[in-house]
Amino acid sequence: MLNMRNVLIIGERGALRDMICCAVERAGVCAECAGDVSAVEADCRRGVYDCVLVLGVSGFIDGRISVERLRPRGVRRPQIYVLSWHHSERAVLSLLECGVNQYITFPIDLRRLCRKVASAAETAL
Repeated sequence: MLNMRNVLIIGERGALRDMICCAVERAGVCAECAGDVSAVEADCRRGVYDCVLVLGVSGFIDGRISVERLRPRGVRRPQIYVLSWHHSERAVLSLLECGVNQYITFPIDLRRLCRKVASAAETAL
């Protein structure tokens, strides 16, 4: 797995998650999807993924998702990106202070997102 670039996409909305997954895979990155973090938490913490895309902030708000569940303290991998419609300054700052690497608001440019993801995966190799 050392030479592979792996991305995890976590989101409850199947169509949106699948669309982003297709775009990322077309950019040459191996993508996996999950509806909930509990199924993939151990893999995240072991560093299986170079980047994790979380679709929405609700999981962070209700405690189902946390940076610590995705990445152990002091570790840089995986990069964590949150994609959401909600973009109050307070919410964004809170997530960034907790360790989220990037907060991206919808509507998104899929090509730009794919470049960011591929770049994050490259730097993790």
